[in-house]
Amino acid sequence: MDLSHLPSLADAVGRRRPNLKPLPRILERKAKVNASAREEKRIKAAVKARDGGCCRVCGKRGESVHEIDPKGMGGSKTAVRLDNCITVCGDGVRGCHGRLQRCEIRFKGKA
Repeated sequence: MDLSHLPSLADAVGRRRPNLKPLPRILERKAKVNASAREEKRIKAAVKARDGGCCRVCGKRGESVHEIDPKGMGGSKTAVRLDNCITVCGDGVRGCHGRLQRCEIRFKGKA
C-alpha cells in the first residue's frame, strides 16, 4: 500500500515547517524567561543556605521557600528577593508553607 500521495500529519495540521525560523523577539523573550528562572533558583538556594535548611517557623527540615510578601499581595513586582523569603517545611498545601499560604499563621520578623 503506497501512501506517498498523502500529506504528512505535520503538513496536514500546519505545524513543523522546517523553513520557518523563530522571530528574534521570541528568542529574546525566551532568553529573559530563562535568565529570570535561573536567578530565582539561585536566590532560593541562597535562602535555604542562609536558613541552614531548617523551617523558620517550626524548625523542621525546610523543603520550600515562601515569599513573606507575595507579588500578588503587594510584594516585589520584579523577582524573588533574598530579604523577602524564608525556608519553610511543606509544599504550599501541607506543613508550615500551607499554613502560611492559607493565612492560618503569619510570619513575623525579618527574613
